[in-house]
Amino acid sequence: MNVSRITQHLKNIIQRKPNLQDVWIRGEISRVSRTPNGTLNFILTDRDKKIECVIFNEWVSLQENLPRVGSNVFVKGQIYVYDTISEYRFKVTDIPRTGDAAPSPSFSVNDLTTTLRSTLREQPAVEVQGEIVNVFVSQAGFTILKLRNVNMDEQADEVIECTLPPEIDSPFLLRREDQVIVKGILDTFTDASTYRIKIGNANNIVQVTEQPTPGPPVLNRCRKCHEHFNRLRDQLCHICYYASLTYEGIVVGAVQRYFDSPKFSNFSTEREYRITWGTNGEGRADIALLNSEGNPVAIAECKKIGYDGNDGIVQLQGYINPTVAKLGLFADNTDPYEWTFLKKNDELHRFDPITRAQFERELGVEPAPEIPPTQTRLEIIQGDIVESEVDAIVNAAKAELTRGSGVDTAIRDAGGPEIDHACENIIESEGICLPGNAVITTGGNLYARYVIHAVGPMWRGGNSSEPEQLANCYKNSLRLAVENGVRSIAFPAISTGNYLYPIEEATFIALNAVKEFVEQEQQNSEMVPERIQFVLFDEEAYNCYIREFSNLGFGLSCLIG
Repeated sequence: MNVSRITQHLKNIIQRKPNLQDVWIRGEISRVSRTPNGTLNFILTDRDKKIECVIFNEWVSLQENLPRVGSNVFVKGQIYVYDTISEYRFKVTDIPRTGDAAPSPSFSVNDLTTTLRSTLREQPAVEVQGEIVNVFVSQAGFTILKLRNVNMDEQADEVIECTLPPEIDSPFLLRREDQVIVKGILDTFTDASTYRIKIGNANNIVQVTEQPTPGPPVLNRCRKCHEHFNRLRDQLCHICYYASLTYEGIVVGAVQRYFDSPKFSNFSTEREYRITWGTNGEGRADIALLNSEGNPVAIAECKKIGYDGNDGIVQLQGYINPTVAKLGLFADNTDPYEWTFLKKNDELHRFDPITRAQFERELGVEPAPEIPPTQTRLEIIQGDIVESEVDAIVNAAKAELTRGSGVDTAIRDAGGPEIDHACENIIESEGICLPGNAVITTGGNLYARYVIHAVGPMWRGGNSSEPEQLANCYKNSLRLAVENGVRSIAFPAISTGNYLYPIEEATFIALNAVKEFVEQEQQNSEMVPERIQFVLFDEEAYNCYIREFSNLGFGLSCLIG
């Protein structure tokens, strides 16, 4: 395996172990610290055992509820793997309030760390090939190797540590940038909350001496979205710019998809199109639309979402002037109906604004309608769903509709006792809510008028109707929204937390279920929400949604139906 597959293998092992997921542990708090982005770190100790714990920055209420250093506390959560530093943490998702009874069952820190170590040691030996990025000897005499992926097509920032005990000498000199193949068992070093591959003997580490025969140049891949991109000056991916709204790449991707549509099949595009003027002037337009002779017929300039100012249009005009192109497209969002289109007027030495339909007619293609049809806007947002300014938010609920953890706790805490009382009344009158179904209650103190409680399936391998149940969660939630006149709704990543549904599969199901529901209801002339948000507080989930949106040909904000 490479390093990425090893870390994913480790995550899968941990996710399948109930005693490492959604459990209560107890211990004494020590060494509390806060990162610049607001994440709270602390150590929980139990006699001679300890574990690093983390409360991420979106869980502000939990951070405020953490007792001071030296206090004995119960916390609920799961083992969380950091694949870039070969470490794990106990990710806290719940802390009892003052006066609450002690949770039962609960485990000591010693119980948890022992379970983690024994779980990993029970697994067969693993074999990994990687490049040495660091090598050092610990105070205890262990030789520590840090390996990363060899192939740049994989995640280059993922690292796993390997250890040689003091009694084992390496059969060769260990140096940075050398490639090695290592075989050993997965193990933990609890003092540092670190996971490592423990090498059992000298024969289990081999130097890779044969280098592959150089082949044709290969396009790099973006580490975040796994898409190919050209080797440019800035070395950034022009599809997603690391999937960040602070860059313009997501807008560039939307314009590229527009030009890739069948209507422009007689044209080609070129990213980072070089333009020169005068003797020393040079620039690069984001995209040029080229005719069959390779000459530009239109120039596109893109800016990040939310860009403020007219400089982008002036820049676009400066790119068009030295070329034979007569048309321009300026975009600072992903919606083609909001882009600015220009036509060069040589007689009056100016640029005239034109409509999208006029722009397409100038290029000899069938124009799009001037006014978009009735459609629903899909949006991806990284943040706290509790703060969503929508008519309804969806809660990842338990079948019994009793207070759970994670997003359920956050929604109920913010919404107040009205939500709890409404759920109790539903259980008394209708019974439990089976996986795939949803019920609606008041939003209490939330901005949202309603909370739709959707019960997702527990992941059991994918062969127990989990995909159908998860898809029904989204469809039944939308059906309730339609019945109650909801115009905007926000979804979390249902079932991907304590219910262990793999995020990649869950994302694919969620987006396709929503898309299918909207398109079908609009065909039946039914009213559907005008805006559907996917609000993800976890960065991994957020990036996964971005990748799947891109696979479907969407931007961060797009219209469907």
